[in-house]
Amino acid sequence: MIDDYEVIFAGVSSADLCIFAVNRPNIPAAERDIETLEVPGVDGAYHIDNGRYKEMTISIEMNYIGPESKWHEKWREIKRWAQEKNAELILNDDPIFSYRAYYAVLSENSRESLRVGKFTITFYCSPYLHVRGSDEYEKPYPMPVYWGHKVGGGGYVLTENGQKVATKRRFFTLMNDYDIACPKIKIEGHGECWGRINGNELLAQVNGTLIIDTEKEITVNGQGRNASNKIKGNYEDFYLNPGENVILFDSAFEVFGCTALEDKMIQVYKPENKNYENNGDCVLHPTKCELTMQLSGEWTMDIECAADSLYIECLKAGSVITAPTPYGEEEQFRVYDAEKEMGGLAAKARPNFF
Repeated sequence: MIDDYEVIFAGVSSADLCIFAVNRPNIPAAERDIETLEVPGVDGAYHIDNGRYKEMTISIEMNYIGPESKWHEKWREIKRWAQEKNAELILNDDPIFSYRAYYAVLSENSRESLRVGKFTITFYCSPYLHVRGSDEYEKPYPMPVYWGHKVGGGGYVLTENGQKVATKRRFFTLMNDYDIACPKIKIEGHGECWGRINGNELLAQVNGTLIIDTEKEITVNGQGRNASNKIKGNYEDFYLNPGENVILFDSAFEVFGCTALEDKMIQVYKPENKNYENNGDCVLHPTKCELTMQLSGEWTMDIECAADSLYIECLKAGSVITAPTPYGEEEQFRVYDAEKEMGGLAAKARPNFF
């Protein structure tokens, strides 16, 4: 029995009913509705995508204990709770999201003793996750993604009759494999941009470009001028926690995360060197190496370094760079532009595999 685990259905908590989960439930992934058609004499099969997701079920084994004289009364109370339809289902170990349960089904109540009852409640749910506190936003389906991977280009909104329409928000799940991080957030667009990072709200007045540096606790515009008065929110609220971080932003704006990599181990492989399991042809010590990760998907790396002969020989179009990112220890980037400028060498790269 898990004393601190709550199942909240139709606004009523299992703890209020004094019933408890025996184990934390398994949460299924949404399943596409795909038909398989096998044709005699033809190898393999044809697959027909019906363009929808099937409903999913969440089953939770629960029990309760009480006076022998109250055993039947408690069971009737539980049955009334389970009769609700089209209600919100919340599991308290996932506080940001909720499920839309069409209905619930109870198993028979096994009387373990004169005082103990044990049963399973199964919730039949929409395949979509909802952001709590808002009827407007919804995550397309429950799967983890990583920084820079687009979960919903607006996602979906469910109307009262269950129809899907486009939302005004984008949803992302950022997996941070390291300690607490102080990101630099760049927003491009015009107007008021609403965002939320791990439940903490951010409001920004954007006129072109706004760069929020949470480590230095300063905000500047595209010209580098102080624009800290253009945001509402505490810088420390926008830190990224180890593990999963949930991010929402207004889809009318492009949002980027910027990470400085100058102090990291950066290796360069010449275009003809494909042996990436060994050390590179040189170790790069750049004056600037900034990785910009657009939340809708695209990553770019900007590099500036001294124009010494070894760097000029190694750092050219087609070269491969390995560097640590929030996504992994040695991500590969391919250089697509490199040129010698006054005072140094500048290069741009994109992920080799994405």
